[in-house]
Amino acid sequence: SNPGNTGTTDPGTITLVIRPQGPSAPVDTLFEIAWPAKTVGLTLQTATDLSIASPWSSAAGGIVKVGIESIYYVPTSAAEEQSFFRLHR
Repeated sequence: SNPGNTGTTDPGTITLVIRPQGPSAPVDTLFEIAWPAKTVGLTLQTATDLSIASPWSSAAGGIVKVGIESIYYVPTSAAEEQSFFRLHR
């Protein structure tokens, strides 16, 4: 995998990049999740458990567009529990 690759290799595939916070990240950022800004109709969702009974919910906070990327800054409070992320239509 190429951590700098934010393009799609297939029309049905979107690459999420997880990386340390960048210089423009808010102070309380644990890490960032980025994907191509050209994707539309998707919501970043989060869950604390991958069991069937565990509900997915929209990620709290805003998603910003920086250049060709959409970026979600994961807050330091997320370190208090295990978190899973997905893009969902």
